Amino acid sequence: MGGQNQLTVRERILLHLHGRRLDPEGMDAPLHDSQIGVAQGIGVYRRHIPRTVRKMQDDGEIDIVLRHVQGISRKVQCYSLTNYGDTKASEIWNQVKEWNIESDSETLPFHTVAPTPVDALQFLYPTDAHSGDTPSIHRMVRIIRTALADGIITDDEDRLIRSIASELHIDSNSLQQIIERISDEANASDPRIRLIRVAMIAAISDGVIDSSEERLLRGMAKDCGITEDAYSSLLERIISESLSPEERAYSGALDALEWSTTNHVDIVMDLRDALGIDEDQHRRLSDLSRAKLN
Repeated sequence: MGGQNQLTVRERILLHLHGRRLDPEGMDAPLHDSQIGVAQGIGVYRRHIPRTVRKMQDDGEIDIVLRHVQGISRKVQCYSLTNYGDTKASEIWNQVKEWNIESDSETLPFHTVAPTPVDALQFLYPTDAHSGDTPSIHRMVRIIRTALADGIITDDEDRLIRSIASELHIDSNSLQQIIERISDEANASDPRIRLIRVAMIAAISDGVIDSSEERLLRGMAKDCGITEDAYSSLLERIISESLSPEERAYSGALDALEWSTTNHVDIVMDLRDALGIDEDQHRRLSDLSRAKLN
């Protein structure tokens, strides 16, 4: 054990997955069993999960499978304990639930305040939340904070977050406020993200990201440890913020057409006429689209 009232990341993962099994023939998995679900459930950054679960897999405690999770377009890693792993989790829980917890007037066994392993993890490793947050908002904060562990919400993470928000009956305006709040906190604590954001905004200030600027930005992102997916997502957001509503609509429509303007001449010309997009704007938006995709 990690010590009195302390658990290692490995022990936390065992407790988080205790008593849960994924159907070996299934194609889907709940968020709870995915990498982001495990990370937010045990109170660690997502980047700490892969190395630990690989060791657990090598030791026969866990199976790692690719499954569909609602809100994510591609398959992602999900985890399920083996019989051996679940036995170890039972042994850990039998010890943890008998820990002594001090209250104002008495000492209580832990299971009286945290009757399940999931309750125990939430009690021992709470995620920061504002005092006025409802349970649904609190859960959303935890998920967004986990997604922002690398400083950026990728497109897949954004779709997952919006799907969960819908299930929790959190409207789009409230969700955006939560994202901005957590993003501001993350950016304030991570100078890497502030640096690359400022550089991207400077590069796009003239409306075009040329090849030398693109090489510089990608080099900075690599030096900062920002992944390709995260880089592309951040650049796409900054580009979108720099466009007028008409340009944003035109660019989005052509993204859907994969910029195959020669194959959709009539559609493209109708769009340009309707949105007032001239040739210079078209060329600039095309260059920006290339910068996003390269």
